[in-house]
Amino acid sequence: AELQLSRQPLPLPTIRMTPDKTDLFCWDFEDFQLENCQAYAHIKAPVAV
Repeated sequence: AELQLSRQPLPLPTIRMTPDKTDLFCWDFEDFQLENCQAYAHIKAPVAV
């Protein structure tokens, strides 16, 4: 928990959408792009099963 709390927040990503859609129900997964997405490496932790 200390490692996670010690990390500085990274800049938020930007969502870019295809501009040619006019109807809300016409959007598809391919019409969205996540740009400038940054992440820290994962933190290993034990999990009880």
